[in-house]
Amino acid sequence: MRGVFAVLVLSAAPAVAQWVNYPTAGIPRTKDGKPNLAAPAPKTPDGKPDFSGIWQAHDGRYLNNLAADGVEVPMQPWAAKLLRERQENQAKDRPSGECLPHSVTDFDAHALWLYRGVDWYFVACEETRAHLAALGIPRETIHVTGIPISPAFAVPLTKREARRGLALDPDRTTVLVSAGGFGMGPVEALVGALQAVRHPVQLAVVCGRNAALERRLKAVSGPHPMRVVGYTTEMDRWMAAADLLVGKAGGLTSSEALARGLVLVVVNPIPGQEERNSDHFLEEGVAIRCNNLPALAFKLDTLLDDPGRLARMREAVNRLARPQAAADIVAIVRRQHGEASSG
Repeated sequence: MRGVFAVLVLSAAPAVAQWVNYPTAGIPRTKDGKPNLAAPAPKTPDGKPDFSGIWQAHDGRYLNNLAADGVEVPMQPWAAKLLRERQENQAKDRPSGECLPHSVTDFDAHALWLYRGVDWYFVACEETRAHLAALGIPRETIHVTGIPISPAFAVPLTKREARRGLALDPDRTTVLVSAGGFGMGPVEALVGALQAVRHPVQLAVVCGRNAALERRLKAVSGPHPMRVVGYTTEMDRWMAAADLLVGKAGGLTSSEALARGLVLVVVNPIPGQEERNSDHFLEEGVAIRCNNLPALAFKLDTLLDDPGRLARMREAVNRLARPQAAADIVAIVRRQHGEASSG
């Protein structure tokens, strides 16, 4: 068994372009003679997709194969030797390469995670499986599991219990603001917008490693009570205490929030992966999106004005959440490895 695993998650995206937009030898053509960038990936003699060669970023979204004409890629002798060694020994000296699953922690796939020699792909939804299968990857090697997250997010914890443990009002609607591990982005402006919410809420703001941001926010006052913390290893508890998560649409944080039953409020997602994540969440009915901070309070109040809508979104969250994704992946790998060994 080759030990390369890739965890891929996709919402909705066009087929990945595999070819260079130049009419060189070996490039598939359309009827009018132009390079067919949507043509299926080439196949190896055993029928698997051939993703070998050198790939180049194209339009910041997809990757193109610079070696698609079949010409052997020149390499320095030391690099060629290292490549052969890693192919032969399963890259055991490079755990991130082959001993552990590769994870794309977003709800979208890109060509960097398409490799020859990958035994199984673990993805977030059926649409991803269909997408990868259309690219030529055997459907039976693609497993729908979700993005793997810490088992801590699957441990039951009631909101009241979590709130009491974090010195929050146990009966107040709680809005969690996550600034990420490094506390980046316009967090102060976002907090200011949240203080304008009409409904009685309490805010919990996680600033990550940005100590300066933490100090500034602790000096902020407003109509709504606010807890400000720096870097924490207890995000599972903060999410258990919250009703809504406000912030970006990062795949890993969003998966953790969904596992804790939170409705997402996506604010100005970064173009690319975050924006695609946002599209997926909106389609699934687990999020609202705000592109303009001055309208954030209005959007939250509109949602909180409609308990029925909020309840339906929470039901959608429960359907989409995959808190056991990591355990499911391990179980599949062990089962498949056992079948491969016995065969």
